[in-house]
Amino acid sequence: MAPYKLPTILATSVIRGADKGIHGGVYLIDLESGHFERVLDWNQQDIDWSGRGGARGLRGIAIRGREIYLAASDELFVYGPDFRLLASYRNPHLNLCHEISISGNTLYLTSTGHNTVLAFDMDTKRFTRGYHARLTTRRYALYRRGLPLLPRLRSFDPNAEPPLPLVGKDSLHINNVHVSEGVVYVSGTRARHIFSIADGKLGVYARVPFSAHNAQPHRGGVLINDTARARLAFLDRRGRLQTEYPVHAYPADQLENVPASERLARQGFARGLAFTDGGLLIAGSSPATINVFEWGHPQPLKTITLTHDVTNAIHGLEIWPF
Repeated sequence: MAPYKLPTILATSVIRGADKGIHGGVYLIDLESGHFERVLDWNQQDIDWSGRGGARGLRGIAIRGREIYLAASDELFVYGPDFRLLASYRNPHLNLCHEISISGNTLYLTSTGHNTVLAFDMDTKRFTRGYHARLTTRRYALYRRGLPLLPRLRSFDPNAEPPLPLVGKDSLHINNVHVSEGVVYVSGTRARHIFSIADGKLGVYARVPFSAHNAQPHRGGVLINDTARARLAFLDRRGRLQTEYPVHAYPADQLENVPASERLARQGFARGLAFTDGGLLIAGSSPATINVFEWGHPQPLKTITLTHDVTNAIHGLEIWPF
């Protein structure tokens, strides 16, 4: 393996199935030394306690200039490099926000609760447009069986229209967005594709397994957190495995706060992804762990454990530029 000077990263965590008052936080982690610091706590009480991660915790991370954007369930927060709050923004169409992504002066946010992606102009500080993708309940059932059905895509003005209804079991659970060369790529844990949005039209970019997180184009294929299989994975666009990078597994006697059901929380829940041009792959997992790989090598370069608490799951990851 090639020698690397490992970067510092910013990570968010979400507490799954936790008691009230404990919601996760934001960590600054020096991958080279292994030192980490909890720079923000997220212990608000007025949040949704309906299940698993729910509204808990800070989620997606994006950085532009000296502004750090952190997504909560229904609010976008902006911090400075010293982690002082600069501003926050809400929109009625933003519900259960997960990953976010920057392209130019636009920040894209996923709204899992509505199956939407919202665009936020970081210069004017306004939500400018939205994309709503949905299959009817019947069509979604057929889609799950493998029929080549596309969701219906609708563009809308997030400032002019009333809030969309919350989606139910027909939800694609859109929770990831990645933007490259003017194309918006979206995916969700209840979708078996990465969809592309270009010129207002929806297409299919690649096939991915259900329950994948952080799915995005990479090196001519697709890089995903294959959460159900506790691994980071590189696939071709037809969904065939090319390389797997298993996340760290702990002996049972090292795990803490193990819930009665794995539906609430389990170890090996792979989520959170960052990478460098030099070939480093950085993936999060639970209990809150950072897994560092070199492209093409399944054995990790380094593993950093933040906690052995199984309910503490990494969510967002971003290279720290300061």
